[in-house]
Amino acid sequence: MGRIINDISKLSDIELNLLVLSALLHDIGMAVSKEQIAQIKKDKLTFTDLKYSAMLKMVEGNKDLALQEFVRRVHSELSRIYIDTNLKDDFQIPTMDGLDYRSELGLICQSHTEDYDWIFEN
Repeated sequence: MGRIINDISKLSDIELNLLVLSALLHDIGMAVSKEQIAQIKKDKLTFTDLKYSAMLKMVEGNKDLALQEFVRRVHSELSRIYIDTNLKDDFQIPTMDGLDYRSELGLICQSHTEDYDWIFEN
């Protein structure tokens, strides 16, 4: 972040907060639940076209490596989903009723594995 931000003093408190939180949470999707692992192994994740079964073939049947590679490839989306699902009440600012920047934080976290076109569009 320090390499792309020229003057940190020009950022608002909320922007600085988003930077800190995104640094902390961008890889939270690497920690998958047992339920998510079961969905992955059944090719049941609905947000991606990537399939565990295809990954398993790519790594010649190594189940652990297939799971690791699969999660690594989708973890930024899992991070966004985690933020949207589990941090609902954690992003309210008492003096700013109605401001919820959770979705922006999720998009920032997701962006670290996306290409330029995705970032530009989102």
